[in-house]
Amino acid sequence: MLLTLVGLLLAVVYVLRVGGRVWSVAVFDPAQAGYVEQVYLPQRAQAEEALAAVLEAARAQHAYYAGDAGAPRYAAAHPGFAQRYLLRPVRRSVDRDAAAAPAAVAQLAAVLTPVVEAYAIVDTKAGTRLAVLPTAEQAEAALEARRQAVAKEVEGNLPRGGKLRSVSLVQAVEVRPAPRCPLSEVLEVPAAVAELSGARARPNTHTVVAGDTLESLAAKYAARLGDLRSWNPSVDFRRLKVGTKVVVRRSEAPLTVLTVEHRTFSREGGPQTMEVRRHDGLEISRQPASGGGGG
Repeated sequence: MLLTLVGLLLAVVYVLRVGGRVWSVAVFDPAQAGYVEQVYLPQRAQAEEALAAVLEAARAQHAYYAGDAGAPRYAAAHPGFAQRYLLRPVRRSVDRDAAAAPAAVAQLAAVLTPVVEAYAIVDTKAGTRLAVLPTAEQAEAALEARRQAVAKEVEGNLPRGGKLRSVSLVQAVEVRPAPRCPLSEVLEVPAAVAELSGARARPNTHTVVAGDTLESLAAKYAARLGDLRSWNPSVDFRRLKVGTKVVVRRSEAPLTVLTVEHRTFSREGGPQTMEVRRHDGLEISRQPASGGGGG
């Protein structure tokens, strides 16, 4: 009897010191060149549910995948994690609150990066990704929307009789699969168009000081007077105030749209049709249109 009690006492002490059998989720840490245990849960199924909950929480916060159309696509995109991880049984003395599912999900979300299979618009010459979208169709739609947005702007500024001849992309691009892409980098079409146009980038600004004028700013930043006015519609350049922030250089677009237009100009010898080329609406060249002069 005494031996039995001693055995039970030793078992209790062992459990208290060493802990019971629980399941650990260990995530690989390159800095330590090994797996680091992050959370402990009583059962393997609970650990798997915690990992699934991290992926579901990420989906619910995404603009596209949270919607009715995006939810099925999310499941088909094989969501997973960028980091390697292991589920393994260990013996630990674990605080009950720390082993609760909500706490485990929050801890895992802090160290794991959800990834999905998506499609990237790639600059084939530079080899860089310009934007990533959920489907190839959405990537193509973003490219077309980028072209049409610039075409609409240019057409809106054409004089009577002017004609937009062509719209194309300066860079050579392809839509390619983007496996294991971080979910945070996957964009909807409107956000991708903004990314391709440089609208999401911060423009270069100048803070006005005493003596600044439209002409001096144009000379300092090699900008055209008309561009400075168009980039700053709310600024009165005739009465510049010290401290005013002025956009002096438009952010360079990752994807440039080339437009070619024909417009007629009055000349001493009569009207002449010119071919005007623009990058994202800004004129880069002007020469007589092939085929003669009159419009």
